[in-house]
Amino acid sequence: LPGGAAKISELTSVEVTANGETKQLRAMAIDGLSFDPVVVWVDDADRYFASTGWLSWLPTGWESVREQLMDAEETALAARAPIVRAALLKDPGAPVLFNNVRIYDADTNSFKKAMSVLVDGATIAEVGRKSEVKAPDGAVIIDGKGKTLTPGLWDMHYHTGGDGAGVLALSQGVTSVRDIGNEKETLLARLERMKDGELLGPTTYPILGMDGDGPLSAQGFVRIHSVEEGVAAIRAAHEEGFLGIKLYGTIDPDWVAPLAAEAHANDMSVQGHIPAGMRPSSAVAAGYDGVNHINFVVMEAMPDDVVETSNGLNRFFGPGKYAQSIDLAKPPMADFITTLAEKKTVIDPTLAVYESLFVPDAGEVAPAYAPYIGVMPPQVERQFKSGGLVAPEGYDATRADMRASFEKLIEAVRVLHEKGVPIVAGTDGYPSDLIREMELYVRAGMNVGEALETATDGAARVLGVGDKVGSIAQGQKADLLLVDGDVSKSIGALRQVDTVMQAGMLLDGAALREAAGLTGLPAKE
Repeated sequence: LPGGAAKISELTSVEVTANGETKQLRAMAIDGLSFDPVVVWVDDADRYFASTGWLSWLPTGWESVREQLMDAEETALAARAPIVRAALLKDPGAPVLFNNVRIYDADTNSFKKAMSVLVDGATIAEVGRKSEVKAPDGAVIIDGKGKTLTPGLWDMHYHTGGDGAGVLALSQGVTSVRDIGNEKETLLARLERMKDGELLGPTTYPILGMDGDGPLSAQGFVRIHSVEEGVAAIRAAHEEGFLGIKLYGTIDPDWVAPLAAEAHANDMSVQGHIPAGMRPSSAVAAGYDGVNHINFVVMEAMPDDVVETSNGLNRFFGPGKYAQSIDLAKPPMADFITTLAEKKTVIDPTLAVYESLFVPDAGEVAPAYAPYIGVMPPQVERQFKSGGLVAPEGYDATRADMRASFEKLIEAVRVLHEKGVPIVAGTDGYPSDLIREMELYVRAGMNVGEALETATDGAARVLGVGDKVGSIAQGQKADLLLVDGDVSKSIGALRQVDTVMQAGMLLDGAALREAAGLTGLPAKE
């Protein structure tokens, strides 16, 4: 292949019947083209028969067997996951000492040289100078010379995907995620499989996605037709372990306050896109604890016609055209930013998303993906070269507009940070985007430690678990990331994953990359 290699293997077989005719079909899994296997169904002569999924192809007259094929395929793929988990997740069977390593100190947002960290079971037992922390008899010793140890990373804008998504996240050092909206039953089933040791992936903190009903409603989110339906959905989600709700663009703005009140009554957070016709200041006044995406922050200063249609393409092309002209030091943005700071409203900017959408032309690779060219599966790499958004007829944002507006979005993050607005890092895409997200925070004026805070203890605090996980300190959960290089000099060194530790269990970086479909390490700076 142009990159890596592909292999094909039989996944499962079924007998199907339609219109009085019976066929024996086999599912063939092609690994190596993308991060997830590509599955095709063939007949007994090895001729292509069908592909199933959210978009399916079947011969005319055989549409009725779609569900049977999908169920068989899903069951067979799920059977792979425990095997992958067992191969990658290693119990050290003894205390583990990360010796003579540079560590990130979350308390001071700084780095300390020549440190050692002792892990016993799933917990960090001791942190100190290398001369002070001694390895117990029989301990596993990991040499940290020339390396940096950080807490495991957090992706605070994540949408759990297929079974391979968890391995990919871990291969990038991501040990915890906030799932910010998903198909509810599918997510709950995946969380149950993780709990039962059948699926490998980051610790997941689920948020229920909710939207109104309409042609622009979010796919997979719970759709509600009234406040009463929303209240019932919130109560059910609370019982099922969801930590908050995410409201989307087709929600009636008048519903936000009562839905937020119900969520808060159940100790659940409220965040989301801003409903069409509503400005973010009104959403925050109605109960939003967080705003997803920097484009919805600057929606405060968008023209009325953009705000009225912000559940469609104007959520991109409106800010893409007009953000460049915003004055962040004057109303309405200055007043809104003051409110965000006073209320400690949490923002996950997803700047890397907008860089990828606004900046590259067709054929150009966005900076988030450039280090991975040559090690990604070919279908993924082709996607990376597709360029940014192009405004369709009726939208007049040019590439020059969008590039200038992206610079203003970076400036907006700078001002938010300077004013004390909490910022957490999230991707809304591939886990590899997380490092680029933090690089952009550094470009926006954060130092490396401050940027790393947005994806470690800062994220953990937002989710109310900062006393248990998210930093390198005695008594904390042993979610750790060891990378080759000096992160204090360049946050991009986080891409050089050597070892991941999840709750005291060891995962080898090279083995994770191979299992995820990467053919090697991303390029160094």
